[in-house]
Amino acid sequence: WPAVRAVLGSDVQGGQVWGPRVFGLRGRPRVEAVRGTLADTETAVELWRASEELTGQTWKQLA
Repeated sequence: WPAVRAVLGSDVQGGQVWGPRVFGLRGRPRVEAVRGTLADTETAVELWRASEELTGQTWKQLA
């Protein structure tokens, strides 16, 4: 459900990480802290570029 909430929630904002409330295993979805590898902007850029290359689609703001 956290993934569904992250995609469909009207109050969800870009850059948020959603996870289950209880020990990361179950419970109602909630916003979690963005840390570790999820907060690594260099990795994010590499992954975005790879996805553009693999899909053949370029997001104009990054070009």
